[in-house]
Amino acid sequence: MLTHRLRLPRALRRFALAGLVSVQLCGCTAMLRAGQAPSERPVRVQGSSPIALVPPIFEIPVGTVVGGHAPNPERQYTLVHEWGSTLVIDPNEFNHAIRDELRTLGYTVATAGFAPHGLQPTVTRIVYNVFGSDARAGWSEAEVTVRWQVLGQVPFVLETRGSSTAQQHSLASIFQAYRIALRNFLANPQFAAAVAPTGRPPTTVQGAAPVIEPLPAAPSVGVTPVTPLPVTPVVSTPTITTPAVTTPEVSPTAAAPRQRLKRPASSTRKLDTTAAAQRARGSVVTVLVGDAWGSGIVLSEFLIATQASLVKSGTVAVVSASGKQLEARVLRTDAANDVALLEVTSGKLEPLGLDLAPATTGAAIVAIGTPFHPGLSFSVSPGRVVSGSPTHLDADARVSAGNAGGPIIDEFGRAVGMVVWSPGDAAESGTARAISAGALFRALGLGYADADPP
Repeated sequence: MLTHRLRLPRALRRFALAGLVSVQLCGCTAMLRAGQAPSERPVRVQGSSPIALVPPIFEIPVGTVVGGHAPNPERQYTLVHEWGSTLVIDPNEFNHAIRDELRTLGYTVATAGFAPHGLQPTVTRIVYNVFGSDARAGWSEAEVTVRWQVLGQVPFVLETRGSSTAQQHSLASIFQAYRIALRNFLANPQFAAAVAPTGRPPTTVQGAAPVIEPLPAAPSVGVTPVTPLPVTPVVSTPTITTPAVTTPEVSPTAAAPRQRLKRPASSTRKLDTTAAAQRARGSVVTVLVGDAWGSGIVLSEFLIATQASLVKSGTVAVVSASGKQLEARVLRTDAANDVALLEVTSGKLEPLGLDLAPATTGAAIVAIGTPFHPGLSFSVSPGRVVSGSPTHLDADARVSAGNAGGPIIDEFGRAVGMVVWSPGDAAESGTARAISAGALFRALGLGYADADPP
């Protein structure tokens, strides 16, 4: 049985469809977009030598971000689609389109193991974006790039692409985009000339395993006209070569700050959550440690707070909202609260103001961080404070492990806490649990220069 499916973990799927996270994308982390690739008119023939169809090869590394889900057309993505992980397609599904198109255009498709010609497609790129939610009519867009290799007496290679949109949340847009890429390939008269009947006896197609048994007809798809969209690549994370730094854990006392910082300016009036997030996001960083990632709060031009368990081993770097990547070292940690202070030696980051008083229950907040994937850096999740104390606060904003170390922002654009995530928690998402800003400062031995001595 042939299958095609978009595999999403159940909890993540519910989280995505609920639209609980609003992703604010900047140029350095924008999601892939499908571009316009209009279909050319394919060449029709009156018969051909038999053509063996070889299942497509995918030259897309497992884990590659190929698109995302957004509950609205404004492309505020709630999650990403990763090839081979959350997006899986049976290669034989694409041969439905090839078989149908070739037969419709008059070509002869081989149904046995020998043929004088073969067609080997290699998919080099897929973009798949889904929009809408349970409460809003959905649609999807896709772009597929294929390298076509003709095997046989007159071999040649040609690369084409196709893009499409489809109604509802389905993979129909991917298959239609693939079909358009195929039509663009079949518009080249070189293929028709290469497979024209010659009267020669059939020969084995070398280097390929033809499809021997007929495949069922392709499922019908409902397709809307293609909407032109610019292609915006996802910025890959550079390899970090900074030597690892280890620092002994310390527990500063609350009575004597070891280091006093200049207090950053903050808004004097309440902001809506969008404005508060926009004000604060320039002072949030993505923290990279090998293959792991989390978030961080910029406290001064050179100091960053994050979760200690994230940076306990391995090399550390941070990426700012402007896309600048900086080397970082662990300056000190507090094991009891699982917090760490990082230092960068260059870059002069923009600090975020902190409210050191306990958070007010019921107050509107937003969590900012990097959930699910580094491609979703500086995502924003709105909510309200459920409970607050001098040491911790709980909020109903949805976060994931990648939010660890990121701030909880109040209506004045200040951080009232830092998200903490249990290192052993395998859940895909949950409500925000944070150490209060005051407790964070005390644990790291920090204070503001204009504050009264303890």
